[in-house]
Amino acid sequence: MFLCDLMASLADKFNDPKIKREAEKIPGRLDVERVVEFSRELISDQEIGLYAYDRSALLASGDLRVDRQNDIEKIAEMILEKPRKVFIEANYADRDNAFSRIKSLPDTGNPMIGKPVRVGNLFDIQGNGKAKLHVVWTTPKSEIRTVVPEMMRTCNVHKSAQKHIFNAHSLNVSSHYLDIDTTKKTKMTLEEFKDAVKDPSTEQYSILQYSMGANSHRSLKPERALKEAYDLFRLNSMATMEFDRRNLSRLVEMSTITGMPPAEIMDTLQKDLDGELVLGLAMLALLEIDDLDIQVRRESRRGRIRDRKGVRKPSSIGKTDYVQPRLSVVNMKIGEDLVSALYAQRSKDQTPSSSAHAGSRQSPGFHPVQGHMFRARNGKIVYRKPHFRGVKSKRALTKVSV
Repeated sequence: MFLCDLMASLADKFNDPKIKREAEKIPGRLDVERVVEFSRELISDQEIGLYAYDRSALLASGDLRVDRQNDIEKIAEMILEKPRKVFIEANYADRDNAFSRIKSLPDTGNPMIGKPVRVGNLFDIQGNGKAKLHVVWTTPKSEIRTVVPEMMRTCNVHKSAQKHIFNAHSLNVSSHYLDIDTTKKTKMTLEEFKDAVKDPSTEQYSILQYSMGANSHRSLKPERALKEAYDLFRLNSMATMEFDRRNLSRLVEMSTITGMPPAEIMDTLQKDLDGELVLGLAMLALLEIDDLDIQVRRESRRGRIRDRKGVRKPSSIGKTDYVQPRLSVVNMKIGEDLVSALYAQRSKDQTPSSSAHAGSRQSPGFHPVQGHMFRARNGKIVYRKPHFRGVKSKRALTKVSV
């Protein structure tokens, strides 16, 4: 299910006072209220463009050079120039795979509940390089089933409301948001950063320690680790994490339920936004190019059933049936075989265009070559499509791993 469909359903079903009363019986009532409030605001705001990215669109976004801080800053300045509101959702695993070559991105999965199923970025762009970024995602239902159904049985939640309360608990809205302002990007040079990290009391020193801890599994050389910490410092200078004051009551409730101090919960909640700025900007940049295949799904009313003769008739729910939001499904005009081949190579952590043939005039075997999205001299985002290269007649060795 698309996130937009889930949020439209919640916004509609929780208009029913009976469902709202039943939801108040179990712990996490304020969490549900915030999820429904966010869903209602997003679905009802006609100014928000709603987009769902398929695998080909994610592949193209992943080809943008967002692993270089200079490019991130230039792209952010361009795509945040004019005011607008955009919501982009995607399958989490597909997005993770599409951006797998960017090794400096943190692992955004929660070790306690696993990785999300779908994830969405809501950009509220004010213009002139300024925007706010909110994140929403769904928890795997297998994890929700271990807790929520038992709570509903214990609290005697009416059966008619259980499905909608379950869905509300599967949806998560970040308690923080990113306040982006490209005009605040730092002017500190790498050499100045190197001097600053020598003092343990500085922000630069703290960022270096965080970066080294987050990348401890990569065995980076000191110079490389310092460069990545510097890039993170530059990124943080133009995007600060802010606590959404509407979640203050939620924070108190979570502290009461879990027994954790609010400060400890805040540290955990902040990790929900790790890496989302870079990924969100790359996906937002894709909308700037011309060669997109965007199909607007037709609105259709849900909640209709068939009688025994197969004749469609209105369901008993009646006027509260929700209408599917006007969702634009985005994909690149790339052959499905090529998309599958590129995904297969990225999942093996390989670079699609091998360097094994560099400098060789002999034609390599038939293989996929990734596309490349970049900012052209005229200021536009341009995409060179991926394609196959090589000679089909050459025999290929397939590596099988278990």
